[in-house]
Parts: sequence; structure tokens; C-alpha cells
Amino acid sequence: MLFGEPEYRLDQMRHGPVAEQTPPACPEAFTVEQRALWDATVECLTRMGLARKADQQRLADLVWCEWLVQDCIRRINETGPLIRGASAEPKVNPLLAVQRRADARATTLAREFGLTPSARSRLLPKPGDMVPT
Repeated sequence: MLFGEPEYRLDQMRHGPVAEQTPPACPEAFTVEQRALWDATVECLTRMGLARKADQQRLADLVWCEWLVQDCIRRINETGPLIRGASAEPKVNPLLAVQRRADARATTLAREFGLTPSARSRLLPKPGDMVPT
């Protein structure tokens, strides 16, 4: 049983607190290349109605990880997947491990923002859920 003033009854609350819908500002420490990636990501989230100022730090992490993946790929393309070790033996380029970890983290963060196909399928209404107008 629920008691209390009607405006405070939990069974009548439809929505929780809503984060401010202002797009987050790009971190000042970002490079020009990172800012371009930030702008593209925020634009995408804004079109989806998901850009929130409260998500600035998480979004900065996502953009930084995506940039790191791109940077590692660029450097691996320059040096190759194998490099010479201290005694001239070939070994796996350590940037491959950095790239894989950054990509895994970026995928996790992208999922939180609805930027993967599986995450979008959970966010979008199913055809049977559509209410006729």
C-alpha cells in the first residue's frame, strides 16, 4: 500500500530526473583531430536525442579511445605488425595490444551511448510497440 501526498506517490511518478539536454562542450586539451572526432560524435548523438552535458566525461573517454585506435592503426601501418626486438629478433608490435585494448574500451563506451547496432536495437521501438496516431 502506498501512502503520502499524491504528488510524492511513487506509483504516480512516470519519469525520473532528466539530464540537461545541452550538448557537452569539447575538452580544451583535445587536439584538432580529436576535436573533429568529438564534433562528429556529438552531432550523431544530438540527432539521436542522446547528447547530454552530464555525459561529458564519458563522451571524452569514448572520443579519446576512438582517436587512440586510429592513431595506433596509422603507426602500425608505418612500422608494420612486426618490429625488431633488442637482439634483432622479430616480435609483435606492442601498438597492436594498445589498439586492441582501446578498441574494446571504445566499443564498451559506444554501447553505453547507443552507438552500436545491438545497442540501437534496444533503444528503438519495435514495430509492434508503435502506437497508431
